[in-house]
Amino acid sequence: MSSLLAIDYGTKRCGLARSDSNRILATGLPTFERRPGQSFHRHLRSLTEGGEYSCVVLGFPENADDDESTFLTTDSSRVAAGASPSASADASRSADGAPAPDGRAEAPPPPGSLAAEITSLGGWIERELGLPVVFWDESLTSVAAEARLRSARREKRRDKGAIDRLAAEILLQEFLDAGCPGATGQREDRS
Repeated sequence: MSSLLAIDYGTKRCGLARSDSNRILATGLPTFERRPGQSFHRHLRSLTEGGEYSCVVLGFPENADDDESTFLTTDSSRVAAGASPSASADASRSADGAPAPDGRAEAPPPPGSLAAEITSLGGWIERELGLPVVFWDESLTSVAAEARLRSARREKRRDKGAIDRLAAEILLQEFLDAGCPGATGQREDRS
């Protein structure tokens, strides 16, 4: 089994985390900070060129009031049961906004929205890097990361990169704890 890569995508910074090869533990990677002349796509390409990762878990902001874990794959299939209505609409849309297999036409996210950027990134990862993408609800990961860092030293609390890195780690750990649903080379349920 190979490792998973998680991305907590943001317009200023992108938190990153990886799993161990047994897919038990998530570990944060250095946060990518957007600066002139730097490309997140190039950064992802360099991270994945060694073939260490078999799947990318991409944080997707679902409805913050929804308590149910839902996730989507870019092939338009809803994998988890109990998906929220907003996830159902997203699940019936492919990465390019094409109609779902059940024939329902769904509009893509509004251009310029964070959801549209994340959806576009997922499609690029699958096309250009050849890695499957699983979208996972990341609505509360930044809040959880900030809460964990409150007790940290003052300097660390000011480090926005630390929040994004920890958010990606939390996102991936939640995915691992759920049994890696939808990920290629999925680990077996040990219960």
